[in-house]
This record gives sequence, structure tokens and C-alpha cells, in this order.
Amino acid sequence: MMEVTTDGSVYAFMLGSGLIRAEDPFLNWQTLNNDFGDRYLVHLAIDPENAARLYASTHQNELLTSDDGGRNWQRLGAQ
Repeated sequence: MMEVTTDGSVYAFMLGSGLIRAEDPFLNWQTLNNDFGDRYLVHLAIDPENAARLYASTHQNELLTSDDGGRNWQRLGAQ
């Protein structure tokens, strides 16, 4: 999975590495989170009003949300 934002940030999910992010043009990758266990992300969306708010879906049909740029995740609708 890969997503490029309008500000030039690149997000990618790599098995074994988790969610990573880099900024164009240097692409110095940093790991945001590698605590997904056996799940992997198939889609990622960034809130256009708040770049720190991310939404993702997994191959297990879970919807996840992050309010800190992808460092921490919770299931959407979970208390």
C-alpha cells in the first residue's frame, strides 16, 4: 500500500516494516508503527482538514483510525 499526500509526504505499508513515511524529495523513511501483528494495511486516507488524522483498512476488513499521524491506531468505533 502506498499513498502520496498533496504536501509531498509518502506513506507506505511494508510487511515486516509496518507503516512508514517519507517526505519528497529526499525520501528518508521513518517507521511510524510496526505493531500490526499479522494484519496489513490495504488502503490509507489522510483527512484533508487535519493531516495527523489517518484512516486505514486492513486485509481483515477492519477500519482503523489514528489521530497522531499513524503512530497509534485504534479500531474505528471501538471504545
